[in-house]
Amino acid sequence: TFFHLSNHLTLIEYAAFYGSIQIFKYLEMNGVELTQSLWEFAIHSDNPELISHLEEKLDRLEDDSIEDLFIKSIECHHNDIANYINKNYRKEPNKISTEHLIKSLEYYNFLFIDNLKFNSSLFHDWCKFDYCCFIEEFMKTKKVDVNKLKSIDLKNNKDGMKTFEEKKSALHFAIGNNNFETVKLLLTNNEIDVNLESFIRDDSSKFAFFYELNEWEEWGKNVIKNITPLIFAIEKGYNDIIKLLLSSRNIDINHKCYFYREVLLDGGYDYVYVQPIYAAIKYQNVEI
Repeated sequence: TFFHLSNHLTLIEYAAFYGSIQIFKYLEMNGVELTQSLWEFAIHSDNPELISHLEEKLDRLEDDSIEDLFIKSIECHHNDIANYINKNYRKEPNKISTEHLIKSLEYYNFLFIDNLKFNSSLFHDWCKFDYCCFIEEFMKTKKVDVNKLKSIDLKNNKDGMKTFEEKKSALHFAIGNNNFETVKLLLTNNEIDVNLESFIRDDSSKFAFFYELNEWEEWGKNVIKNITPLIFAIEKGYNDIIKLLLSSRNIDINHKCYFYREVLLDGGYDYVYVQPIYAAIKYQNVEI
C-alpha cells in the first residue's frame, strides 16, 4: 500500500485508510477526535460516503492541502475523487501544472494529461518512467535534444528550501530506474552522447576510490558526482544495461569521473576520480 501502516497510526486512521465507515463512525461516537490529517487516509479509501462525512464534520478541505490531496487521488487512480476535488475545491480547475503531468506519468494515470502540454519538455520524465512509445515517436517525428541535462532542485525535508541542483541526462534518468528498453531505445539515436556526465548528489553511504593511493575510503553522505552513464549503471549493479552501454561503439571505458565531498573544516571540497574498471571492482555484484 502507499502508506507504511505501522503501530504509529491510530485506529481511526486505519479505518479511514480502508474506508471502514461503520468502524470510523463508531470510533467517532466514542470520542475520537477528527483531524485534517484524516483526509489523506480517506482519499486512499476511495469511499465517497467517508469523503462526504469528513466534509460535514470538518467543514471542507483546508486550502493549503487541496493540491496535495488532488495529487494523492491521481496517485491512487481514484479518479472520481480527483474529479470531485478538481471541480469543487481547486481555485483553477482547468489548470494542470507540470507537476500534475509528471505525477500522472509516474503513476500511469492519464485522466488529467493535457494533449497540448504533452510535448518534448516531458522527454526526461518519459525516460524515467519507461514510456518507450512516446520516446520513439518523438525521436522520429520531433526535434529532441537527447543530450540535454534537466535540472532538479533538491530541497530540505524540514523547511522545503533548495539545497542543491542536480543535472541529469535522459540516459541517466532511464538507468536510475533500470529501464532497459528505454536505454536500448536511446542508444539507437545517432546523437546520443553515451559518455555524457550528469551532476548528482548522493546522500547514501557510498565509497569512493582514491586512484592515486590505491585504497578505498568511506566518504559517507553528501557526495557530489560528475558521473557517466556507465559508472552510474555499475554503481546500481544493472548488468544488462552495463552490457548495452559497453556495446556502444562510442563508449569510453577509460573516462574518468570526479567525485567531490565537502570538507567541513574549511568549507572547501575534497575530490577523487573514478574509472569504470575500479568501480566494477568495488561493486562486486557487477558481472563485467
